[in-house]
Amino acid sequence: MTIQRKLILAILVTVAAADNMTWTEKQEYCRIGSNDLNTCETCVGKGSQCFWCGGKTKKCMPFDWYYPDCNIKNVKYNVCWVSTSAAAIVIAICAGIIAVILIACVCYCCCKCKEYNRIHKKAKAQKWNDKRMTAQRDMEDRQSVRSDQRKAELEAYRMKYNIPAKDDGKTLSVRKKSMSRILCISSVLLVLIGASEAVFTQSAGVKGVLMCGDKPLANTKVKLYDDDTGPDLDDLLAEGTTDSLGQFLLTGHTSEVMTIDPKLNIYHDCDDGIKPCQRRVTFNIPKSFVSSGENPKTFFNIGTINMQIEFESESRDCLHRK
Repeated sequence: MTIQRKLILAILVTVAAADNMTWTEKQEYCRIGSNDLNTCETCVGKGSQCFWCGGKTKKCMPFDWYYPDCNIKNVKYNVCWVSTSAAAIVIAICAGIIAVILIACVCYCCCKCKEYNRIHKKAKAQKWNDKRMTAQRDMEDRQSVRSDQRKAELEAYRMKYNIPAKDDGKTLSVRKKSMSRILCISSVLLVLIGASEAVFTQSAGVKGVLMCGDKPLANTKVKLYDDDTGPDLDDLLAEGTTDSLGQFLLTGHTSEVMTIDPKLNIYHDCDDGIKPCQRRVTFNIPKSFVSSGENPKTFFNIGTINMQIEFESESRDCLHRK
């Protein structure tokens, strides 16, 4: 056996024996003899069971997972050229930097996930709304085709039974007499209307379902107005809020000489963040849904609308007065 192997074996035996030492035996083991130099190199040469306490102490002391009776600034453990306190500070700084980097990465990933979800929801809502608008256009096209078919059938019926058109067979004198009668009747009606300030009671109704993405838009204010041109304010016909399913139904009536122009205003906060006031969207109701009397005969159904869509006629409203 060579000298190097004998030396390594002796060190291993010494370390193994030191692990089984009591505290008193460790103190005796780490004490530097009078024949040895009282230096850091001599102390750390005894192995990991001892550490050198510098400063004013300058003593080799036993290590027991901490540094008893020694300021950490003066500790030298295993090597003499590295300060234990400096090593601890460097490790703490590195750990702090790594923690900050991890937190920044987590925050960045969260922001990216939120942005992706927002864009995905908006694209999904746009796709759903485009599909609904396509279906509505298809329905209008079918109605137009049926209307043209009915007109063709009526024209064929008129031609089959030789029914003259409204203006056919009228002589010039008959037309003049008819026009005179119409003018006289119109003049009398205008005089009667101007004299008595007569007005007609008209009504309108509207219903629908409001959504915000895939969730019902509940407790949203909706108002039914008669759109008046000029300096006077619009006439409020009815107002209310949507239920828990986003559904609403409004009916109202007013008295006007001419046919009223009903419109629906929706005031909501769907995808509005913390912006002041509310988003206002207006839908004009066709005059074909205006009825005479206080109760409407037909309701204008706007269908199911996703209010995430930004409409061209959209504005902001704080007072909800028009």
